[in-house]
Amino acid sequence: MKKPLNTPAEASTVERSSAASAPSTIAGHVGGDVEAGLQLIQAKAALEHGLWLKLFKPDGLPFSDRIAQKLICIAKNEYFANSKNYSYLPVRREVAYQLSDLSSEILAAGVRKGKITPKMSIKQAVEFTLENGGVSKRQSR
Repeated sequence: MKKPLNTPAEASTVERSSAASAPSTIAGHVGGDVEAGLQLIQAKAALEHGLWLKLFKPDGLPFSDRIAQKLICIAKNEYFANSKNYSYLPVRREVAYQLSDLSSEILAAGVRKGKITPKMSIKQAVEFTLENGGVSKRQSR
């Protein structure tokens, strides 16, 4: 059994070497976001209650808790997590996040029909999501 990480410093050390570097190691590829999300899921599970948000303090991880939430959503999506699908999926994190609540069946159909591509825009992702019973995750500006 793995020892829980009891302090933000312990978790931050683990995360700096894994989740924090994953997006840059596979830049422009949903695989980097999936890997980072999986690392964050593991770190969150290992932390004692109340320490998660402390990871994102100035001396912690090099991204916000909001980005961490998006990475986790992307990693939890079965279709995105399958490396065989990476080359068909959007490269922009915001686009992948917008699509992350859709089922594997809907995503696969979108890829087959050419509606989901690596160059998909956020506007296209929102439209596709709404057409398929999802909701827009875009914040009003």
